[in-house]
Amino acid sequence: MTQIDRSRLRWPDRIPVGVCHHAAFHTQSPPQTLPVYREFMRGEMERIAESGFNAFVLECGWNEVETGDDVWDFTRVDAVRNLCREYGLSIGLWIFAELTPVWVARSYPEALAVSASGYRSDSHSYAHPTGRRLVQRLIEKVLERYGDDPGLMGCNIGVESGFHWLQVPDSDRYCDTLFDYNSAAIDHYREWLRLRYETLDGVNLAHRSAYPEWESIEPPRARPMLECARMRSSHVPWLDWRQAQCDMMTDYLAFKAACVRKAAPQVPVSDQSYEIHPARGGQDLWSISAAMDVVGTSMFTSNAPGDYMRGNYLQDYHRSSAKDRPFWIWELRAGQNAWGVTNWGPPVRMTDIARFTWQVLGQGAKAIFYWNWRPHLGGVEVGGHGFTERDGAVTDRALRAGRIARALQDPAKNLLRFQMPPARIAILDSPASRIVAEGEGSDTLVLDAQRGLHALWKAQGFPVDFVSEDEVQNGALERYQLLGLPFQYLMGAECADAIRDWTKRGGTVFGGLWCAAKDALGYGQAIVPGHGLDELFGGREVRVEPVFSSADQPVTNFGAAWNVGITGRPRFRWADWPQGKPPASDLAGYRYAAALRPYEGARVLAVNSLEEPAALWNACGEGQAILFGSLPIVEDEFAASGLAALAAEAARAAGVKPPLTIMNRAGRQWEAKLLVGDRGDAVVIALNMQPEEAWMEIHIPGLSISRAMDFETDEPLSLHSAHDGVTLSIRVAGGDARAALCLPQSLQE
Repeated sequence: MTQIDRSRLRWPDRIPVGVCHHAAFHTQSPPQTLPVYREFMRGEMERIAESGFNAFVLECGWNEVETGDDVWDFTRVDAVRNLCREYGLSIGLWIFAELTPVWVARSYPEALAVSASGYRSDSHSYAHPTGRRLVQRLIEKVLERYGDDPGLMGCNIGVESGFHWLQVPDSDRYCDTLFDYNSAAIDHYREWLRLRYETLDGVNLAHRSAYPEWESIEPPRARPMLECARMRSSHVPWLDWRQAQCDMMTDYLAFKAACVRKAAPQVPVSDQSYEIHPARGGQDLWSISAAMDVVGTSMFTSNAPGDYMRGNYLQDYHRSSAKDRPFWIWELRAGQNAWGVTNWGPPVRMTDIARFTWQVLGQGAKAIFYWNWRPHLGGVEVGGHGFTERDGAVTDRALRAGRIARALQDPAKNLLRFQMPPARIAILDSPASRIVAEGEGSDTLVLDAQRGLHALWKAQGFPVDFVSEDEVQNGALERYQLLGLPFQYLMGAECADAIRDWTKRGGTVFGGLWCAAKDALGYGQAIVPGHGLDELFGGREVRVEPVFSSADQPVTNFGAAWNVGITGRPRFRWADWPQGKPPASDLAGYRYAAALRPYEGARVLAVNSLEEPAALWNACGEGQAILFGSLPIVEDEFAASGLAALAAEAARAAGVKPPLTIMNRAGRQWEAKLLVGDRGDAVVIALNMQPEEAWMEIHIPGLSISRAMDFETDEPLSLHSAHDGVTLSIRVAGGDARAALCLPQSLQE
């Protein structure tokens, strides 16, 4: 990738907190004359500013601003931009190129995306040069008009980027929604293969094929589970094809980012990847983020059970891909979900909004925009996703978010100078594992296992990062003490070697079922864990069995079946424990149970009902490795389960300690987060996911703090010294969140 010069970028000096507005998306609002629209938006902007917000999303949808080939209409966008200036609102600019105008389909049919079934979408292909030429013209026109605006804080060029924006037929067939088979995308695939394998013989060897020439190579049009059932193809073309599509998506987004940098080099460029799906969506977050100045995402977390920790996972995942660059939330939930008449979510309360907001701030977000100000009046989201009532009346939700926004503008509370404590635990992310699993039916288990292990550590107060295989091979593990491999279905030999070497030098590894079961091409390993990692873990898998719950329909060995419902939870009895007595709770996994064969020197921690080993602990050089013969997915992510105890013991053995601890949590759905300032100050964020009021005792070691106050209200909070730090006593209403600004003596007036 081309080296990016970020020396000229202009950054906000406070955390921007703003809103989107459905009426800025012209096709989503009722028809109005320009004067009527301008006055309507004036009233909206006035209430937005009065409520405490300081930023606004200025949306430039391609389908709305270019009404014909090189025919432009910015009148409504100009009106909104001028109102942003009038009310002192910073601008987050969305250049929404994924919304392809209808005239493109009529004028340039060769530039349209094509699905695996041959369906030609009305959306442009991200690979086709004509589509890119038109998108470049769009970006240049928009930035010619708004690029020098002094209020412009950033440019979003990939609004929830991915293939899901492509127009598809009204069909539930997989092949109708699998993209992109435009000739330009296929040409990109062939070039990608040339770079990977160098020769046609190399491709034929890997694909088990006999292509006579490069031009004869065609991508697969079905998942391997369908093709291989008829013994017609190898799984490798599927993996290569979808990886090539991820590469094409990254190249498209990097192309748009380069267009912005050329036109407005002072403006930070962001993507807004969301619902990452490497196989279906064409998204490799690691490569996409490398092309951006800011890593952005949407965050439509909810108040349903389990959604809080899911939000933590998504935020850590995106934040980790940012590395040393800012992490922004371009869309945070402001109101209940609404999709037509069939999908309405539960109402969102003022306390929920505070919890959503403090959660993302505690996860390192440096800008927030809410979706959106007023409930929709057009489109499929009518009545939902708004801070106000339908008639525009401001709610307590908007006022609470505005109060937080105002507090963030106080120089003493400027969270731009506060950072999360560095994580010492990392989880390896592998887009290729998800692509292979999707080709075999679904990537859900890979994703759920990753979320499960993350929740086990996160609920106990440990900061957690994610790392990619490329980063591991380039030495990224040196920053960490503990590595999680929850369901690392596919792994390259170089990555496995890097993990083994790091462990021997003192690292700790926690591995789950089918670790490195397949190599970099997706071929199965004779021994699992693969690539010699069985020696690292001190054992191997000898048998894997499905575990059915009473609600499941057990499968037979006759015939092929895909995506079978298997929801049982295998339970294992503790046989040993590294230090002291084993936990009171049994060790439980999910869906599958593996019998393990331990090698000499490995300790058997748990056994199945047949007294066969199900969990191992092995010393490896100066480090250690834990192998769990199931998937690390729990029912209650906050409960004091046996699996949670094993995850905590792995952290203890690795020498990892949480930066703060809720002393009286006892399995309750509470969490505390720490942000450390550059002046010896800190912010402690207390989050209560339960409906009952919480009194939390939060111990923060290693900080010399003498005073604490509520971040939003300046109310004094109870703080007392402990032998190695301080303990904060804080009351949090049911479902709410509070933040405490903690000051050393040197910063007190």
